[in-house]
Amino acid sequence: MFDPRRDPDAVDGFYATVAATLMPFTMSIDRSERRRGGSAYIRRSRFGDLSVVEHDVPDLFFGGSRVRIGGGSAEVAVTMMAGGQDYVDHRGRGTLLGPGDIYVVDGEQSGSFHIKGRLRTWSLLLPRAAAGHLADRHLTRVPPATARHRLLGRFVTSLAEELPAMTPGAGRTALDSLVRLLRLIDQETEPVTDPVPLRTALLPMVRRSIERRLGEPGLTPSAIASDNAISLRTLHGIFAGTGESVSTFVRRRRLENAHADLLAHPARSVTSTAMRWGFTDPGNFTRAFKAHFGLTPSDLRAGR
Repeated sequence: MFDPRRDPDAVDGFYATVAATLMPFTMSIDRSERRRGGSAYIRRSRFGDLSVVEHDVPDLFFGGSRVRIGGGSAEVAVTMMAGGQDYVDHRGRGTLLGPGDIYVVDGEQSGSFHIKGRLRTWSLLLPRAAAGHLADRHLTRVPPATARHRLLGRFVTSLAEELPAMTPGAGRTALDSLVRLLRLIDQETEPVTDPVPLRTALLPMVRRSIERRLGEPGLTPSAIASDNAISLRTLHGIFAGTGESVSTFVRRRRLENAHADLLAHPARSVTSTAMRWGFTDPGNFTRAFKAHFGLTPSDLRAGR
């Protein structure tokens, strides 16, 4: 249990523990938007040169966090998602992972993850030198709804439940069986970056983050990108297929809220309403309002 608002070092300490138990990584986050904190669970169990890592990672930051892995670990991880969602981006393409997905991460190759909330995973770590073909299957997942996926999923799920009660010798025997089963990943597997559009995965989250801050004058594209732990280029790419830019979306939603506010609160001045929705110049607000609705704020209130 920890509270980053009371202990500024709590988050850094937590993620240092994550990096030490799983793999080194770098993270992009907006530290001004910390949540109140919560509980976290991390356990790494060693069985000779094999390890099992269980993570229950809380949602600490508004909008999620951008994690970049690669270039710092001589281990390969085979991970099953137990809860949460994780958008994986590799070489310009990506896909959304969810509960039940099984995928491979090679600690010496690069890739990035966009963690969208609380995340629970179960991972088998084995030395890269002993990983064989898995070292070449970086960011590869077992195709869902296949016999291979069902077999691996059931075995991993059962092993995750029973392993804590096993003796070290029995646990190692069970993990060796899993390592042999992982040869299935070399047969007709697909890249984890099968095409799920970035816009489909991230657009709803980005829009929600914008709605929460519509009244802030400093809600620029750069601020929005920072809130959601994505690059400015990615942000513009998300909106490219929607028919309006991110700035156009922000202006439209501000105007629509101001329109509703003017009718709901007739005693509130036009200037106060404009400022409430992020417009710092009343003249610019009036011109934008008329361009969008075909009448001025005063005309709206007068019923013209």
